[in-house]
Amino acid sequence: KHPLRRVLQTQQYRAIDQLPDIVVFAEHGEEGASVSWEIPGVTDNCGVESLSGNHEPGYFFPIGLTEVAYTAEDIHGNASSMEFQVSVIIIDPDIPELVDVSGLFTNEDGEICTAALQTIIVSDADFETGAHVELVAGVNILFTPGVHIHNGAYVRAYIDQDGTFCGDLTTLVTVNEEDLLSDDKTNEVITGLPVDDLREINKDLFKVYPNPTDGRFTLELTYIDSEETLQVQVFGLYGASIFQEILVAKPRHLLDLTGHPPGVYFIRVIMGEHAQVERLIIR
Repeated sequence: KHPLRRVLQTQQYRAIDQLPDIVVFAEHGEEGASVSWEIPGVTDNCGVESLSGNHEPGYFFPIGLTEVAYTAEDIHGNASSMEFQVSVIIIDPDIPELVDVSGLFTNEDGEICTAALQTIIVSDADFETGAHVELVAGVNILFTPGVHIHNGAYVRAYIDQDGTFCGDLTTLVTVNEEDLLSDDKTNEVITGLPVDDLREINKDLFKVYPNPTDGRFTLELTYIDSEETLQVQVFGLYGASIFQEILVAKPRHLLDLTGHPPGVYFIRVIMGEHAQVERLIIR
């Protein structure tokens, strides 16, 4: 008799380390920038046969967003992939990196174009019938709950691709009379940043340091209302919430975001009727 043989089937495991999105800046007039990163690591219990990418570190990226993709294949031909975004933004000293758009917009304002090198956050804004507003950002545009666009208002939001800003480029979000309901009902846009309505934007509410940081930093209030609590929210570059906490309104708070990948984040602090947004860089 032949001895019984038992075949053990093991689960194959393979993964490519996820790399964070990269944002770099180019001088005005330049066509792009060279961008470098570490080659991602690959874990596979059967042995890695190959790792290939559509772009290599040091590649010259044009102005705008470019997707970088890696594919790993093991010795049995099984494959897995990973993608991240490279964003090259033109530096213009007259254009801020972050803009918070709020308030009432009417037809009496004429045509308005607002630009930001990185991000536009639209919060507590009311676009009445006849308003004409264009929003142009280098990376993303986030609409918060509480933004209202009335029938007959024209709101155009798009990402700049060549550093012109406020030019006629690829439209990502367009809301006008044909897109809305035929009656006069106010339509609410709720996409992107999941935060509460804001009534007053206070540019001197807080500061954070050190910035850039390794993930640990101090949030220092420059304005305190002892009767209010402090709502602190941190969002990634594309609007994903990574931290949210209610704190006591005291002068300083030590916060820890270690464990999150390096990159650009936005920290928003809300205290009563006051709010402020600042950029935070984790190295």
